[in-house]
Amino acid sequence: MTIGIVVDDTVHFISKYRRAKVEKGLSTEEAVRYAFSTVGVVLWVTSLVSEVSQLLSS
Repeated sequence: MTIGIVVDDTVHFISKYRRAKVEKGLSTEEAVRYAFSTVGVVLWVTSLVSEVSQLLSS
């Protein structure tokens, strides 16, 4: 399950990064900032939920 979440998060991040580079014409640094600003909170929340569920199940 954890690997699936990591892959899913990575796909979302790369998708937003590519969109920023190609469609919005942002620089690399701006594209990274854009990706984190759009999916960063979701990445942290899924990581936190995954970690808490693993701690509770052990």
